[in-house]
Amino acid sequence: MDQQLAEKLTLICESIQRSLEVDSVLLSIPGANGLSSVVSDSDAPIGSFADPTMGSETPDGRPDPVFVEEDVSSNAESSEYLLTLGYSDIRFYAELAVQGARNDQIALVRIMDAQPRQFGVTQRTMFRRLSLLIRQAMEGRLIPDQPSIDPTTLVQSICRAQELLLNPTDCQSAYDTLLKSILSLTHSPMGFIGSVSHDAMDGSFIKLLALSDEPQCPQGAALLKRIQREGMVFRRLDNLLGAAISEGRVVISQDLANDTRIRGFPKGHPSLSTYMGIPVFSGESVIGLIGLADRPEGYTQELADELKPLSQTVGMLIDRHRLKIETARNERRVERARNYDALTCLPSGPMLTKRLMREVHEADRAGSSLSVCIIDVDGFKRINDRFGQACGDEVLKTIALRLKNAIRPRDLVAKLRGDEFLVTLRDANAGPSAYRRLLSAIAEPIAGPSTTFALSASMGVTVYPLDQSDPDILLRHASLALYRAKESGAGQFVTFDIDDHEARREQRRILESIETGFKRSEFQLFYQPRINFRTGAVDGFEGLIRWNHPERGLLLPYDFLGATESTKYESVLGNFVIRTALTTLRQFEADDQRYTISINISPHHFLADDFIPALQAHLRGVSTQLRRRLVLEVLESTAIEDVSTATHTVEACQALGVTVSLDDFGTGFSSLTYFRDLPVDEIKIDKSFVMGMLGNPSDRAIVESIVSLSKRFNRRVVAEGVETKALAQALRKLKCDFGQGYYFSVPLPLDEALAWADEFSNRR
Repeated sequence: MDQQLAEKLTLICESIQRSLEVDSVLLSIPGANGLSSVVSDSDAPIGSFADPTMGSETPDGRPDPVFVEEDVSSNAESSEYLLTLGYSDIRFYAELAVQGARNDQIALVRIMDAQPRQFGVTQRTMFRRLSLLIRQAMEGRLIPDQPSIDPTTLVQSICRAQELLLNPTDCQSAYDTLLKSILSLTHSPMGFIGSVSHDAMDGSFIKLLALSDEPQCPQGAALLKRIQREGMVFRRLDNLLGAAISEGRVVISQDLANDTRIRGFPKGHPSLSTYMGIPVFSGESVIGLIGLADRPEGYTQELADELKPLSQTVGMLIDRHRLKIETARNERRVERARNYDALTCLPSGPMLTKRLMREVHEADRAGSSLSVCIIDVDGFKRINDRFGQACGDEVLKTIALRLKNAIRPRDLVAKLRGDEFLVTLRDANAGPSAYRRLLSAIAEPIAGPSTTFALSASMGVTVYPLDQSDPDILLRHASLALYRAKESGAGQFVTFDIDDHEARREQRRILESIETGFKRSEFQLFYQPRINFRTGAVDGFEGLIRWNHPERGLLLPYDFLGATESTKYESVLGNFVIRTALTTLRQFEADDQRYTISINISPHHFLADDFIPALQAHLRGVSTQLRRRLVLEVLESTAIEDVSTATHTVEACQALGVTVSLDDFGTGFSSLTYFRDLPVDEIKIDKSFVMGMLGNPSDRAIVESIVSLSKRFNRRVVAEGVETKALAQALRKLKCDFGQGYYFSVPLPLDEALAWADEFSNRR
């Protein structure tokens, strides 16, 4: 192998070893006398042992010529191959076949290391780029036969430039290093590297990226300071500096003193003797300029050609620098779009969340309150639909400006979605008057292109720290309050009620648990005996629902029935009670027991349109005799809600053979009207009157009146709340028909209730 070529290749291999940080690099080259090796000796064949195109692709989708084994020990074939070469301690291996101009293999580069390592896209690209220098050196294109520059120094500079390009280094350091190398290689005292930029106002200009050391003359030092103040920019290019850019070729001047093109140089520029401008290309476009000056022996085209690998590297650096700048600019645009509303320029998205968190933190620090207000423009969609989105956008911008003017500088206005705005108001002064001020600001007429808009807005407010929630939850609570404000009518504000919210949340939790409880058969009926005062026998039972909750134990109706009011679960539970009562009545009939069962039906369920059809379905196949033993207890308040529907439903139940009882009688209004108009079979006296009748003459008078009226209207009468023997005796004297209460028995599971009834009958 030619000694000069061997030196070049050795320098390139050392650069590969240094750049990729591997233990060794082996370059094998075929020749007339067989294989030649660079860096280390090897008898390895020129062909690779594996398919170099397997398993990976370059970023542009072409097969990757780099073969990599990141951990040789994990591949038996690779490990065996390296053992045959005498490399028993190698854990990492990569190779690249270098292709010539005729696509023939002219060299094989191998890199090895004693430790396994990851070899990703960046490392593969670096390996391919550095290996390309081998091809250029072997084809004589890297350095001409009679170079103007020392070949060894030039190869070192080219390798160093490739390392700068491929490593994620700081661009400024790379430009400075490249300029110093070029100045040193060409023996030029002065020079610069610049990028070519364009703007609509001034056209093309040069932005200096690297500049030789500060001039020694006072004029040159002053010029440099001025250029630095102006941003390192040369804007006038109708001179020697701009010639290489406009002509797209190397421009050389060996006698600047008599070159008319220097007249356009900046005022105060030091005198120069010789100059060469090398255009830097990206594809067909000039994107940069390398300017060199005052080389004693002058400049030639051949010198520029020798510098071509370095000028190409400068072009790649400028491209990468521009891509980095454009990427950063795009990232800033994207970041602003994420954090600020494009229309109103108000904070939104993540920035809104950050600002709200800061407001909450400031409220904590100052020990003050923070009103979080969400404002929605009433009927805004109609503006967009009728006048177009452009008009709607102008309205939103006007509202945003008015809100900013209506608050103090320390308060926050931000943009939510659509036509919703967020306003936060600090300290205790943010009360109803401040809320009304915000709504009034929006309500001021807004002049449009063809009409004047008279708007209103609704607002939901939650106040921190009364509402001790995270910022996201504060927004949710303000949104809930806004929803209720919208329900109240246009132009209203509603403050979030944390107690009401907690009650609603508890209701939702209970309803979800009820759903699960039905699936797990956690509900059952307990039975409280009802005594016939005339005979002293057990007449029947009241079926009372209980919930065997897996965590809270046995729950009574008041623990969960309140949550079901005005929901579908009222009828779900009611139908369950009816089905269970009918099942128990069938069991009584099978055992020849003539007990009745009374069950409670909620007003909402009883008055529902589907109550009678559902009851008909439950009673299908049930005998008339058994139906009479089912007693439906409805509250007196049921009739207050809708007398007509209540009357109709009572009559429909009776037509189906079911007994109806008016429960808690005496606690409602117009009770005499119900006696007359409601065709119920039974009156049940509220326990509050029963329990107080022995000590309160008024309660006794009420009980006596209800019993008397019931007899006159031919209604059975039941007293609940019989807690003592004295109460039972007093009710019996008043000729009350039935009684139930703890004096007789607490509600019991069915088996225990039947056992109690048997024992009670035996005691008679």
